[in-house]
Amino acid sequence: MLAQHIGGNRLIIQSDCMELVETMKDRGFSANSVASIYDECIIIWSGFQKISIEQCSRDANCVGHELARRARKTNKDCMWDDESPSFINKFIVTIFN
Repeated sequence: MLAQHIGGNRLIIQSDCMELVETMKDRGFSANSVASIYDECIIIWSGFQKISIEQCSRDANCVGHELARRARKTNKDCMWDDESPSFINKFIVTIFN
């Protein structure tokens, strides 16, 4: 995880999926399909001092949405810590214009 790689120990996680945000805040106590990822997230998050999760709009999360879409398509782990991957540059330009 990039945050651990660069020495970060506090995270603010934003998602445009309200169902995910509510499930994570409720500690996985949910009957929806998102509850199945809670245990895996807790293991990954255990190395951090503080984590908060909050809902954001789909428009504000277009970069994250595209990264997730690409990850599902390629099914491999990637990390960029110097430059953003070229396939999200058009989304970054849209956000800051």
